[in-house]
Amino acid sequence: MRTVPSALADHTLLDALRHSEYARLDAQGHTYLDYTGGALYAESQVREHLELLQRAVFGNPHSGNPASQYATAQVLRARDAVLRFFNADTEEYGVVFTANATAALKLVAGSTKSIMW
Repeated sequence: MRTVPSALADHTLLDALRHSEYARLDAQGHTYLDYTGGALYAESQVREHLELLQRAVFGNPHSGNPASQYATAQVLRARDAVLRFFNADTEEYGVVFTANATAALKLVAGSTKSIMW
């Protein structure tokens, strides 16, 4: 029988993360293993997003009113953050946001179909 590496055997950090960010799992008796279907949101994500929604008004990023201009600025900031995270050159790469992984795969498949066939 194989032994568990010591870094995995000590799950103190994982326990602390579960307690601070995912306490609802224990409170409701859940074990969540379907990570490929959708990631669980952390408590800090909910708090920060709530604060953002309470202090800002977001409009359609394709319009010109102040709320839309704010939304456009947030989309551009998010794109820049993704490119920086991957250390990607903005002259060579772009970022497209989609509703989910399936929509992204359909977009890629549809755009490469004319190239490949």
